Amino acid sequence: MPNVNLNALASVSSPAVGSHSPSPASQPVAVGKTLTHVVKRGEFLGKIAQEYDVSVSSIRSANKLRSDELAIGQKLKIVGVKPKDKQHKVKRGEYLGKIASNYGVTIDSIRRANKLRSDELAVGQTLIIPGS
Repeated sequence: MPNVNLNALASVSSPAVGSHSPSPASQPVAVGKTLTHVVKRGEFLGKIAQEYDVSVSSIRSANKLRSDELAIGQKLKIVGVKPKDKQHKVKRGEYLGKIASNYGVTIDSIRRANKLRSDELAVGQTLIIPGS
């Protein structure tokens, strides 16, 4: 048996909590939120997957679909939707703690997203607010 650090592998490829089968490494199902999408006329799996930036196979497996056929009004679970980053323009009197609180993120996550070395902000400065 090759000499493999199993602890390192477990931290990289552990399946989502509550999942019944391991997902391929290229489809991080555990990351992000689960949403419900109601199928509209003209939609198909590829289009829906692209809209939420997830794979067709993740939609298929989350909904136990055997084929690509969808019905109008059908509800699909979309798993692993990643929240999008936002931008915030700093106004007079604002500071990192207040901005972080307004968006429900940590001060440290704003610091990391913007590569800030100090907590000093300039009025008019645009900050990236990481998806929460």
